[in-house]
Amino acid sequence: VLPGIVREWLLARANDLGYTIEPRAPTVDELREGAFFTGSLTELAPLRVLDGASCRPPGEAFGELLQAWRAERDAR
Repeated sequence: VLPGIVREWLLARANDLGYTIEPRAPTVDELREGAFFTGSLTELAPLRVLDGASCRPPGEAFGELLQAWRAERDAR
């Protein structure tokens, strides 16, 4: 994974919002329990399907981070 603008923003802001980032490779089971990814075109996006199996929606942190990202993006 290449470092990107959204990823850097996420790493910087997550702590401000009370979340701890643990930089490591997640397990497949963890991803299926609710995960999201970042990208310059997708911004923050939930992982919906992995290897043909549905994933649970990401939790409350995703919503808070997405809202903060959009607010900051729109303020520019």
